[in-house]
Amino acid sequence: MYQCNADGARFAIGQPLTPQLEAAARVRSGSGTVRVLKPGDAATTELNGGRLNLDVDARSRVTDVRCG
Repeated sequence: MYQCNADGARFAIGQPLTPQLEAAARVRSGSGTVRVLKPGDAATTELNGGRLNLDVDARSRVTDVRCG
């Protein structure tokens, strides 16, 4: 069972999203999955303690990291 810790992925904030960055953020946060949320994306509201959420801006730069 994975448990996400967003603090481990904070290094990604401000960086352009790449598959390598996404993988590193997942590993460093301890999460099992990653969900990327772009501006205007609809997101389900179910909480998943093992999922890392990466919010990105229109230029695909990470603006926030959180679990759930």
